Amino acid sequence: EFKSLCNETCNLISDGASALDKVVKDFENKEKELKKSQIASYWNSTNFDLFNLEKVFNQKWLNKSVKFEDVTKEIDEIQKKTYADLKTLEAFNDLTGTAKAFYLETLDIGSAINKAKEIQEAKERAEKEAQARAEREHNEQIQAQKRQEFAEVQQQKKDEQFSSMVADALEQKVDADRVEQWTLQFKARRSVLIKLKQYMTQNGIEYVKL
Repeated sequence: EFKSLCNETCNLISDGASALDKVVKDFENKEKELKKSQIASYWNSTNFDLFNLEKVFNQKWLNKSVKFEDVTKEIDEIQKKTYADLKTLEAFNDLTGTAKAFYLETLDIGSAINKAKEIQEAKERAEKEAQARAEREHNEQIQAQKRQEFAEVQQQKKDEQFSSMVADALEQKVDADRVEQWTLQFKARRSVLIKLKQYMTQNGIEYVKL
């Protein structure tokens, strides 16, 4: 009977301890929820909208050992650092928007700077490629023009020879260098085009600016 009484008493104590532990945990959870709500209210009161609280929320803030004042100081430092980092990223000029967007996604200024540098290097490579391609296409066009001009000169010589033969046969003058009207489109720097127009005028070449 004594043993049975002891077992029953132990069970009662165990049940009571479990119930008390549940009450304590429920109370602690309510305290944490209340503290989290207070932290969220403080965050909202700062009017900081670059990212939400959950992105930087630290669970240790909910511990009893951490004072609410200390939490607000940490939040102030986080926001202050964010503004300072964004100002630093403005040094990337036209890549500032990209760098800032990447930073706000990762909150890692080192990674944001590296990302901006990678994009800058890629942009420079693309610009060099475009410049090299434009120069290559320009050279190809000039070469094509030279071939065409050479062919025209050869054709002119043939026409002159043919005209001379016809003139000898008919015993009359045949003009091989007849007046023709060509339509061309020139592409060059403005200063060069102005000199080209002057050259054409000096050599009696009529032109119409379209």
